[in-house]
Amino acid sequence: MATNFTYRLKKTFQECLIADKFMLISFLISLCLNLALWAFLFWRIRPQEEPIYLHYNIYFGIDLIGPWFEMYYIPLSGLIFFLINLVISLIIYKKEKVISYFLMVTVILCQIFLALAAFSIIYINL
Repeated sequence: MATNFTYRLKKTFQECLIADKFMLISFLISLCLNLALWAFLFWRIRPQEEPIYLHYNIYFGIDLIGPWFEMYYIPLSGLIFFLINLVISLIIYKKEKVISYFLMVTVILCQIFLALAAFSIIYINL
């Protein structure tokens, strides 16, 4: 049963990304944005003893402080969101292409907002 599902998902993945240019471009853009966010954080965040600022609110200022590795939760959540939306869009691609397009565009927007959040947190920690 599981092999049949994975086979169908793999076949749909190949059909969807090779035949449909919009899906391919949105897949590549969201994947590149997530990889760029990982690379940026690996470049800017170094292991350290003292905690870093993780959240800033305009009303209360800095309201969340934690260890350095919690910064990597931002691209990790983007990667999880990317994979979940990719699988869902592949499952429903043949029935509802518009919803698949919507899910892939949502992933791109999510990656952009997560990158903005990471850049602002890096700026606060300077």
